[in-house]
Amino acid sequence: MWDSRCTGLEASNGKWLLQFENGVQAVADMIIGANGGQSKIRNYVTDAAVEDTGTFIIQADVPRPETNSPRFFELCNGNRLMAAHGGNFLVANPYNNGVMTYGIIFKMPQQWENSNLPDFNDAGAVHSFLRERFCGWDSIYHELFKATPLFVGLPTRKLPLDKPWEKNRLLPITLIGDAAHVMPPFAGQGVNTGLMDALILAHNLTAGTFATLQESIDDYEQKMFVYAKAAQQESAVNEHKMRDADFSFRKFFD
Repeated sequence: MWDSRCTGLEASNGKWLLQFENGVQAVADMIIGANGGQSKIRNYVTDAAVEDTGTFIIQADVPRPETNSPRFFELCNGNRLMAAHGGNFLVANPYNNGVMTYGIIFKMPQQWENSNLPDFNDAGAVHSFLRERFCGWDSIYHELFKATPLFVGLPTRKLPLDKPWEKNRLLPITLIGDAAHVMPPFAGQGVNTGLMDALILAHNLTAGTFATLQESIDDYEQKMFVYAKAAQQESAVNEHKMRDADFSFRKFFD
């Protein structure tokens, strides 16, 4: 049911009673939490908390890049670009629904920790920050920053999978996707891992292999912990490489 944000669950007569923000209620035999990295359903499965990984991403769009940032647009020549130097990693896509999008990845400055982040609605302040941070980069990158009217700042987070989930659950309930294993995007495995979750859990629930819902959930979670941990580890390795001050390159790709 669209436009139905779940605000709470409770066990009632052997079933789950769901409360929604719009006042609707629903009853279910089983809950699958697939509601993203900030899932509130997760609290019914594990007390693990989402953690910052220490990396920060600035995302930005440049409208009409062929006019507003012509040198950088020509540099890309229709290709996406990746560049890294001095602890800064930049990836740009010149063709994204009529705008050029790019992201900048770096280790979060210590003064930004504890949610003490700058105001990313102040484009001028972000321009100044990037001008200083990229002082050793070619002027073509500074043209890109100056042409950017809007920035979004995002700390990267993950849900650690280093301890087992609660076994004594009131009723059948589990998690898939980012609700189960949110991770930074540095291995390109987030969506793939979520699709694997859905495939395995759906098969377990429909193949007639397991006698109970809980058995099908237990088997899914045992498998998920293995491949999701591997994806998180791959992401972490790439994350630290991107932030490495000695890591430098520039590459174009389709």
